[in-house]
Amino acid sequence: MAGWLISFRDIPEYNPYNYLSQPIDLYLEYALAILGPISFSLLLVGMIGLYLRYGDETNSFGKFSLIIGVIGGINSLGAAIAQFS
Repeated sequence: MAGWLISFRDIPEYNPYNYLSQPIDLYLEYALAILGPISFSLLLVGMIGLYLRYGDETNSFGKFSLIIGVIGGINSLGAAIAQFS
C-alpha cells in the first residue's frame, strides 16, 4: 500500500524563479527512485525476520498477521520496483 501511496507524490520541476522550488528538487526524483525500493526491501526483510523469530511461538492469529505483513512487504516492494523501473 505504501508503494501505491508514494505514486501520488508529484515532484515539481526545479525553477529558479519560483519561490517554492528548492535546489534539492533537481535530485529528489533520483533519490526517491533509489531509496524507495531499498526501504521497502528492508521492510520486507524485517517482516520475514519477525516471522522467523516469533512464528512458532504465536497462536494462529499471530502467524496469520505475520504472514499478511510479509505479503504486504512483497506487494510494496513490487509496486516500488514497478513504479521506478
